[in-house]
Amino acid sequence: MPCTLIRRYISKGVLKALQRFALKYLGLKLTQRAIITKTVPLVGAGIGATWNHDSASGAPPARR
Repeated sequence: MPCTLIRRYISKGVLKALQRFALKYLGLKLTQRAIITKTVPLVGAGIGATWNHDSASGAPPARR
């Protein structure tokens, strides 16, 4: 019911502009979140690998 009232009182041009804005905004936000969720673990892995390498470099060699 509310959708029909909105469509009745707002022109098609305004609706298309609102749809374009909403889709652009949502697409941008979803893309940013996807990039962040993929990048953060990779950065963490790099930091962890560097930390492990530095820690192991200073340790005495293992005995056989």
